[in-house]
Amino acid sequence: MCWRRWPRYRGLYAALLGICCAVFWGNWRLHTVLPEDLAGRDLGVEGYIATIPDTHERGLRFDFAVMAYPDISQDLAAGLPRLLRLSWYDSATSPRQSPLPGEYWRLKVRLKPAHGFMNPGTFDYEALLCGQGIRATGYVRGDGNQRLRAASGRFILQRLRHSILSRIRALAPAGAYTGLISALAIGYQSDITREQWQLLADTGTTHLISISGLHISMVAGLCCWLAFWLHAGLLSRFATRYPLWPAQRTAATAGLCSALVYCALAGFSLPTVRSLLMLSVVFCALFFYRLLRPWQSLLTALALVVAFDPFALNNVSFWLSFSAVAVLVYLLSGRFRSKKTEWRAAGWRRGLYRWGFVQLALVPALIPLTLFWFGRTALTATLANFIAIPLVSCIVVPLILLAAAAAFINQIAAVSLFTAAALLLQWLWQVLQWLAALPYGQWSQYPPPPALLALAVCGLLWLLAPRGVPARWAGIACLLPVFWHQPPGPPAEGDAWLTVLDVGQGTAAVVRTRRHVLLYDTGPRFSRDFDAGSAVVVPYLRAQGVRVLDMLVVSHSDNDHQGGVEAVLRAIPARRVLAGEPARYPQALPSAGPCGRGQRWQWDGVSFEILAPAPDSTARGNNASCVLSIETPGGAILLPGDIEREVEEYLLSESGLHPADILLLPHHGSRSSSTPDFVAAVHPRYAVATADYRNRYGFPAADVAARYREAGARLLVTGYTGAVEFRLDHALGVAEPVLYRQAGRRYWQHIPLPGD
Repeated sequence: MCWRRWPRYRGLYAALLGICCAVFWGNWRLHTVLPEDLAGRDLGVEGYIATIPDTHERGLRFDFAVMAYPDISQDLAAGLPRLLRLSWYDSATSPRQSPLPGEYWRLKVRLKPAHGFMNPGTFDYEALLCGQGIRATGYVRGDGNQRLRAASGRFILQRLRHSILSRIRALAPAGAYTGLISALAIGYQSDITREQWQLLADTGTTHLISISGLHISMVAGLCCWLAFWLHAGLLSRFATRYPLWPAQRTAATAGLCSALVYCALAGFSLPTVRSLLMLSVVFCALFFYRLLRPWQSLLTALALVVAFDPFALNNVSFWLSFSAVAVLVYLLSGRFRSKKTEWRAAGWRRGLYRWGFVQLALVPALIPLTLFWFGRTALTATLANFIAIPLVSCIVVPLILLAAAAAFINQIAAVSLFTAAALLLQWLWQVLQWLAALPYGQWSQYPPPPALLALAVCGLLWLLAPRGVPARWAGIACLLPVFWHQPPGPPAEGDAWLTVLDVGQGTAAVVRTRRHVLLYDTGPRFSRDFDAGSAVVVPYLRAQGVRVLDMLVVSHSDNDHQGGVEAVLRAIPARRVLAGEPARYPQALPSAGPCGRGQRWQWDGVSFEILAPAPDSTARGNNASCVLSIETPGGAILLPGDIEREVEEYLLSESGLHPADILLLPHHGSRSSSTPDFVAAVHPRYAVATADYRNRYGFPAADVAARYREAGARLLVTGYTGAVEFRLDHALGVAEPVLYRQAGRRYWQHIPLPGD
């Protein structure tokens, strides 16, 4: 009633409706939670395998739809999560036959609340889980796991996708491109290697190797055109005897149905559902003979997407896809109507001209947004997309879809089509590798703040305005501040900033002075395709505007300290590398020098010194760790690696220990370290344990934590606090640390209590 009676306030009504929708969605997603007293305990669950299990070198990973918690009362079970992400590691308890989608299983699991790394400038894994409705993760353990029923009618779509995936693996040519074919056919991306993802990112073509809005639009558009041609060209002959729908309605129905089928092949993932909603606006307007201007279609689709999934506003692909469509509408609206006659006459030349114009303007127009989200952009993306988009969307994707359909009818035809698609992908891959190898093909910098991003958008609108707008090239002046902006850092001589990153059960710390950057350890490697270096350290350094490391110190050869070193050095070079036990990993650190007591250097009024190992030491493992002492006018820092009792006694005997304001707990707080004499000698104000949330080792040990607290130290555990940032001012001393899990808190994020 208010909408019609007071139309001038419709904007306010829409805003209130949007707020109510977002609040309702947030409460609905968070209404189930795993209590802390159930975390870490063995629980029995019964339910369905909800997704295609991903296979990796350590076992399986899949989503599990819980139907019952048989070991828990119904009242308590009503508030527990109903969708879990589980891992089933290789062991004697692994299933003899891999679970299939739709099967009903009874499992014994150990769960914890949805929890991820929390660091500035890095990916928010908890946001991803919340957007998918997953509020707890865990792993399968022990005996008693059994399949109760075979696949039933539930999750039939996932079973169909698994059947298509099995046929792709059996019929597609064995090689590096099977994973790409699976991704383009059904949206299954787990078989794509990290090297392939890296090449796609380096050339700005990541959006192509997925069932994205581009592919869905191309398939829907092709089916729409074919339906219109068949109706108007063939079936219209029989219209006098057999009344038919108008060709426009037939084309709209075919286009929408084809988009729906392709989204179903992708499992109705959120990006594909967003694309389907956008296309539904266009096809519904076509079906009902409604004339919608491009901006009306875009805004209507935007409203539908946000109403369907308010959490999409946190998704990078949402902003990139809608921004790309907005740029296309802005570029093409009325721009080609006044061209010369020859462009209207020569169809293919006109199409090529328009395609080149769009690519030349679209990719650079998205550079400020990609810099804001990722801190880097591919300068070769324009050329790469000019070649890859028509090849993949117009040729490769139709070939793969035809092959997937033929796999159920004629395997010989399917093999031929899969082979043709693989050959085209192989040729495209060679082109992308050549583009990625070009010098200055990548640009990375400190992500611009929102104010400069808004200024850059204004500059782009001005620069890409149609003819007749005066001084269009002046828009460049609004773009330049994005590239000239310098990141904040220690402002004066003698200042130092220390950031202890949250990398799980491992260590990675960044020390910054006014003009220099040191990285101490690179975190663990979790699997062949995932490590803390690429997932945490590199994004953080790029977010801080770091392009080159002045020093990389790898304390010793344990995986939790050097697992990410290859990824870090591949992305950000280091001028000098020191390592404990450098001979243990010659391939990762070919130019590393050994660290030893007595090595000293000074940067910007801050002194650095290696206290251990001794020059004649034969220690291996933890006791070979590089112990780094940092002295500033405002305070001292001690980074001891994983040293144990023997090295602590050596440091005490050599009088190499002085009180430090900030200490990383030796060996993450293990009982093998942090002796009473060591704690008394260092006497830290802040003791930071680089330990994971609910880690299986129980670090930091309870008696060790009590020892530091009795000494007057404030104990911080990165798994609970997220990244911890200390700022040492040359005049004011050590400021209160910033705990990122609290400072950057969002309502969906898990905030564990220190005693959990």
